[in-house]
Amino acid sequence: MNDIAIWLFAAAVYGTLAFPFVLGVAAWRAPAGRRRRRALVVTGWWVAFCVVAGVGRLLTDDGYYSPDHITYWEHSSDGVRRGAVLLLLAAGAAAAIALAAARRKSTGLVTAAAVVGVAWSIDVAMLVWAVGLGVH
Repeated sequence: MNDIAIWLFAAAVYGTLAFPFVLGVAAWRAPAGRRRRRALVVTGWWVAFCVVAGVGRLLTDDGYYSPDHITYWEHSSDGVRRGAVLLLLAAGAAAAIALAAARRKSTGLVTAAAVVGVAWSIDVAMLVWAVGLGVH
């Protein structure tokens, strides 16, 4: 389980770095009338994947405390845990909003761009926080 969570988290971090390029290609490849919807769907599912990877990160063993098998969650303070929960909830909500906006018949360009931008920003904040867990 630990190895899978580590790889999921690595994919989330590096994938988020490449996300603007991947999103551009995904939207460009979509038919002319469906680009906004495609951008929202890709964003929603990617941020949802990153939330799963973030939860996995909390439950993996921190190598700093090896061989005691202490997870990132266990050695964190209450303030750090609260921050984790808030960032994970915000990212999950951003993913749900992006997917809900994609299901609407007509989503304006400004709305779609704002939802994508906010979701990606929250995703980046969550991943930066999660990477910071490993800094001792």
